Amino acid sequence: MLGTIDKEHMQKGGIKKPLAIGLGVGIVAIVVIVIIVTQPFSPFSGEDAEIAPRPGEWAASTGCDEFTFTFTVSPDSTGISQISLHFTEFECGNVETTGIWQSDPFDPVKPITGGQFSALGIQGTFDKTGTHASGTWEIDCQDLLDSNNQDLPTHSGTWTASR
Repeated sequence: MLGTIDKEHMQKGGIKKPLAIGLGVGIVAIVVIVIIVTQPFSPFSGEDAEIAPRPGEWAASTGCDEFTFTFTVSPDSTGISQISLHFTEFECGNVETTGIWQSDPFDPVKPITGGQFSALGIQGTFDKTGTHASGTWEIDCQDLLDSNNQDLPTHSGTWTASR
């Protein structure tokens, strides 16, 4: 019977082999569990590991001269900490906008999960190297101009960035 000790082995200080094997397997299982539990978790680990996006400011190319933007990856590469929208004669209905709109720092940061993020109408995905990103953007002119005019257009497009 597995896990039993007879009187003869107890007196000699020995243990039956099935119990010894069971104890050995149990100790190995405990060691494996401890190793797994104590390993630091990283959302960018594993066999198909992605490298965390490079921290710092990224400049996005939108393919149009009227609108570009920058975004900042946090120092620990876990989120987007700020976004700046750059407008040059950007048309919203009959209103033309020129200037830079910079968000307050996000607290907490907008998370990067599985290499993806979303903030202020900008959605993005980082590649596995952590040096390129791409995605979509959308600007609702009604929100941009803080207007009640519901006839204002929504602009959208794609973007790319490298760092």
